[in-house]
Amino acid sequence: VYRSAFRHVGVRSDGEEATTTDSDRVSGYIRVQRPKTGGDVCTRQIALMIVITKVQSAPQVFAVFQGDISPDLLMAQLIDAVENYNQTRSIEKAAEMEQEQRSRLRELQEQEYLDSLQRDREKDEMKKIEEKEKQLKVETEEATLSSFEDLVPPEPDASTPSSDITFKLPSGERINRKFVHRTQLKVLSFFVGSKGYPPANFKLVQNFPKRQFDEDEMHLTLEDLGLTRREILYVEERD
Repeated sequence: VYRSAFRHVGVRSDGEEATTTDSDRVSGYIRVQRPKTGGDVCTRQIALMIVITKVQSAPQVFAVFQGDISPDLLMAQLIDAVENYNQTRSIEKAAEMEQEQRSRLRELQEQEYLDSLQRDREKDEMKKIEEKEKQLKVETEEATLSSFEDLVPPEPDASTPSSDITFKLPSGERINRKFVHRTQLKVLSFFVGSKGYPPANFKLVQNFPKRQFDEDEMHLTLEDLGLTRREILYVEERD
């Protein structure tokens, strides 16, 4: 509520205008005092009320009341002004909530996009690591197979007394190979290892008679073990 900024006047009985000083103002209602020079004064009230509020964070004049107004009419107009303000504020709040929801949705979408990029980067990194591990595994297996192959002597010719051994692999594949009689049993394990079945994980088993060859027999020759003719050895996975 702003006090009146107008010049406050009264009318004397002789028709001349009488004015007040600033100290005579009281809450927007100004009563003209009787002048010291004498004479009757016809008094009146001059009022001004301005309602200011913030609309969209900016001050704005919402209502103006001025002149001689009864309390009931002033109250009715104030109530109407408050209702209009509440309606305007409700619309403004709804717009603010909508804007806030849009902002949150945008932030959520941006975060989901960033998370998606991060997951893609992690997948790419994991894929690269897996590819490196596979490549290393292949290189290791190739190196292991190559090392086993280096431990297996060449196959003897037909004129050399030898054992004709058939290996039955876990895959169902059969491989036939000749070895001289003085070949140690561990060389047969190296041969099987060169085919992808390393001795650390697989063992040699004779089906008839049923016999499993242990580690302490690996230094024995085929002749020592009685494997000098056509034999079948099964390659089985160790327990």
